[in-house]
Amino acid sequence: MYRGPKDYAVVVVTGHELMRFLSCQEVLHAMPVELQAEIGFGLHTSEVPADELVQLAGSAIDQDEVWQEDAEPDIAERRRDAIKTAPADAGNLGASAPLEVRAWQSAWRQDWASAAHARR
Repeated sequence: MYRGPKDYAVVVVTGHELMRFLSCQEVLHAMPVELQAEIGFGLHTSEVPADELVQLAGSAIDQDEVWQEDAEPDIAERRRDAIKTAPADAGNLGASAPLEVRAWQSAWRQDWASAAHARR
């Protein structure tokens, strides 16, 4: 996933639980570096006064000089510095996926015993 030069959006994140989730370093580092950069920029800019935030949103929509000279380089630097790290339990979770699929296939057929005992 890569944001192209003509691809842009203003995203507003609300709610304490979502903000806490996006602020969690383990969660953030598991995301693609492009998302890490965008979210990091958003978290950083969310700390500015509301009127500046509105101006920045307008700048993003207009893709004006301020955005091109200030925000885009900041996001690009964050992208270069970001490192994607798989969560410690990612391997176990990935290995369990085929078992879960088998269990759900059995459940769909209403074969509850097979669903409860799905094995590799």
